[in-house]
Amino acid sequence: MDQREDYLLSHVIMPRSYQSSWQVGMAVKNGREELMALLVKALDEIKSSGELEEMFKKYGLDQPE
Repeated sequence: MDQREDYLLSHVIMPRSYQSSWQVGMAVKNGREELMALLVKALDEIKSSGELEEMFKKYGLDQPE
């Protein structure tokens, strides 16, 4: 499977939580290329629209660079 270098793996820090961070990611079953493409497209859209940044702000989280 191709790796997309424009998506960075990073730690998400959750304030006021018993756990300081979680590793967050997406996985798609082998053979589900169409689903993977739709998920990548959806993530690209919420990033470019600013919606992802607003979600991070709403919950007081730092957005990965």
